[in-house]
Amino acid sequence: MTDLARIVEPGDRVDELARAFLATRSSPHTRDAYARDLRSWVEFARGRGIDLLDAWPAHVQLWLAELHAAGESGSTRARRLGAVSSWYGWLVRHQAAARNPAQLERAERPVRAPRPTPALSDDQVGKLLAVADQAGPRDAALVYLLALTGIRVGELVAANVGDVGLDRGHPVLHVRGKGGKGRTVAIVPAVFARLDPGA
Repeated sequence: MTDLARIVEPGDRVDELARAFLATRSSPHTRDAYARDLRSWVEFARGRGIDLLDAWPAHVQLWLAELHAAGESGSTRARRLGAVSSWYGWLVRHQAAARNPAQLERAERPVRAPRPTPALSDDQVGKLLAVADQAGPRDAALVYLLALTGIRVGELVAANVGDVGLDRGHPVLHVRGKGGKGRTVAIVPAVFARLDPGA
């Protein structure tokens, strides 16, 4: 589990609550990201004598303003606010805090900058697949899966042979996405041929 001892003393109530909350996050990446964002909030609050279990929205707004003044982007501040709000939502449900101070009005929240995902052209994809075929069967299978199914790298890395199956006679791959949610993606013939060269 991510160590929060740098922020609070072991045995501190906030330390125990932060650890318990982080344990509910299934992904190690999510736990690490949430820990970093909680660390930012806890350091700010403790540095100003704010009782973390009795904080108010005005305190969170001051924190966000300080992050903005330090040059953090709207997207980073929005992500941090989301992590802190999730923690307080968990605290409220477990009756450890009276309110969620990070539950701000829409106009008070940082604005995320749009991040368009760059896409490869059809020609670029064709060249990538040709190089993958030359690199060997394993590389070809990985690249074809990523390029032609749209799955994320994390989903591919977490998949195993037992996740390949059939759905109404068509090959599919069962993957686990963000939050451990499962989904099924179709494996087109070009991909299946690289997964099972004898097919």
